[in-house]
Amino acid sequence: MGNCQSNDFDAQIADTTITLIWHILLTLRYRFDHYESMGSLFTGIKEGIISHRLNERIWGLFIELLKLIETVFIEIDEEQLLERIINDDKVYEKLAIILDPSDKKMAT
Repeated sequence: MGNCQSNDFDAQIADTTITLIWHILLTLRYRFDHYESMGSLFTGIKEGIISHRLNERIWGLFIELLKLIETVFIEIDEEQLLERIINDDKVYEKLAIILDPSDKKMAT
């Protein structure tokens, strides 16, 4: 702006218009290059919610499995069974491997 040396009023208006269009285009490009869009923000939140709900469902299935095992072993309630599983190091390590999402063996 201010670089137009024309004496014609129409040329000065055209120069100002072109300058403002360039400003709008450069601002738009800067916005796309440097700001996170709302879509990607909500995608990240959605993935977190899905992961949380999946973890809740898996935990619920684990509890239901314990209740089913409890019906098979009537004399042992689910708390005693859970204590036995946690206190047995081999079983606890196997459960930790199964439930660890970062385990490389599960991916292959």
